[in-house]
Amino acid sequence: MNRRTIAVGLFQGLLLLIGFGVFINAVGVLWQAFRTTHWPQVEGTIISSEMDSKDIPRGVGALEEKSRQYRADIAFRYQVDDETHMGDKVSVEFAPWWTRDYYKAKRILMRYPVGEDVIVYYDPNDPSNGVLDPGVSSTTLVGSIIRVFIVAACFLGAFFVKKIV
Repeated sequence: MNRRTIAVGLFQGLLLLIGFGVFINAVGVLWQAFRTTHWPQVEGTIISSEMDSKDIPRGVGALEEKSRQYRADIAFRYQVDDETHMGDKVSVEFAPWWTRDYYKAKRILMRYPVGEDVIVYYDPNDPSNGVLDPGVSSTTLVGSIIRVFIVAACFLGAFFVKKIV
């Protein structure tokens, strides 16, 4: 067995491992999102709803030096069995994320103004894990579709790397 064969085998194994990890993550996120539709609900209150922004440096040769990104930071409070919990996840996939689309972040903020009473869906096994929008959201679905393409690319790469090298 020569070095090239060993290197190709290691690369194939790495691609399969990455693909398998991404697949497990995608299934886990979808399963968690589905489970939220069956979680108990309690009333909660939005305690913070703010726009955050930052400048991200662009790559070499970009037309602009920086790109502004935005994030809707939502925080809510709810109570389960006389214990107060704080949350910041709108849905399973949505923890505060950054986007270049100002209006997308603004729409989320408009849905959850400070002082608004909301329904919080919480994990009965971990009441500190609460979300405002249960189920599979469009963000979760798009994220899962992207993960499927990554998995396919890893598996195809692992099986065709010998033919390419």
